[in-house]
Parts: sequence; structure tokens; C-alpha cells
Amino acid sequence: MSVTSTHIPVIVKRSLRWSIVLSTLMIVTGVLAIVLPWAAGVVATVFFGWLFVFSGVAHLVFAWHTRGTGALLWELLVGMSTFSPACICC
Repeated sequence: MSVTSTHIPVIVKRSLRWSIVLSTLMIVTGVLAIVLPWAAGVVATVFFGWLFVFSGVAHLVFAWHTRGTGALLWELLVGMSTFSPACICC
């Protein structure tokens, strides 16, 4: 059984590069959010709206895979309550 390993300095260098890139991206988007607050509000509303849609659909799909009647009803209730704000946001 052979295990390939990557040297620690290579991993640190690769992760440091990604950390710098993501930090720079977060700084730029933060400055844009301060300069254009209306655009940041629209982006946040759309993002959370789609997050609610996917979460609601996932709960509804999971509801059909549950065995008990009580669990099915609760999952349907949670799915619909998660899906409803998404319809309002988007």
C-alpha cells in the first residue's frame, strides 16, 4: 500500500496564495458594498432568496423520503415555511 504525501512547504505555499487571493477579493467586495449599498442590498436579497428556495426544495424532497406520518408533516411544514420567504424575496 503506497501513500503519496505532499511536502508541508508546498501545502503552506499553496494555501497562503489562496488566502491572499480570497482576502483581496473580500476587501474589494467590502469596499464595493460600502460605496454601492443599494447594489449590496439587492445582491444579498437575491442570494438569500435563492438559498431559501434550495433549502425549501431540499426539505420537501426529504419529506417524501421520511417514513413516519409525523415526520412527513413536520418536514412539509418546515419546507413550506422555508420556501415561502423565498417567493417574497425573489
